[in-house]
Amino acid sequence: MSTQIDGTDCCEEDRFSPIAALFNISLTIFLMMLFNVFPQRIGMVVSASDPDSFIPLFNPEFLDAYLPWFNAWWGLALSLNFVLLGLRRWTVATRWADFGLTLFGLSILLKVANAGPILNPGNEWIVEGLPWLEIGEGFTMALVLSLNWTVWVITMAVAIGAIVKFVQLVRMSIAGVQPQPA
Repeated sequence: MSTQIDGTDCCEEDRFSPIAALFNISLTIFLMMLFNVFPQRIGMVVSASDPDSFIPLFNPEFLDAYLPWFNAWWGLALSLNFVLLGLRRWTVATRWADFGLTLFGLSILLKVANAGPILNPGNEWIVEGLPWLEIGEGFTMALVLSLNWTVWVITMAVAIGAIVKFVQLVRMSIAGVQPQPA
């Protein structure tokens, strides 16, 4: 079915949800602010009665190495969403830009998944002689493993999304039809 947007024909598959764009923009700005303005606030409090027991979650070397890459990815994602809000539809160029952005994000996630420690490696909160020493060490190990698995799951989801987008773009090029965005 063809409709008119800004005086041009637009099929159903070309439509873009402004609600989704606004959600993506809000989430991206939140992540940028959290990781750039408040990275020292991302962590856990070991004891509610001791305010000095806060332990940062992320390894500072990880943030120094990968935060600029995440900022570039988030900045490009913001730009694409603002362009889509302005156009109010998908075009061939925005679909290819979205595919390129997905590949860029995938490359960052692959680097993170294969990198060194993401978490703060210190066990400052574990004190020798306390009965919960083994529990604390086990918790740290479980947290590290679960975060590593989470990064790999997200990486695989982004990779599958990239493959789907590429297949749709190839079909669009061959058939001259605009597919649904992935």
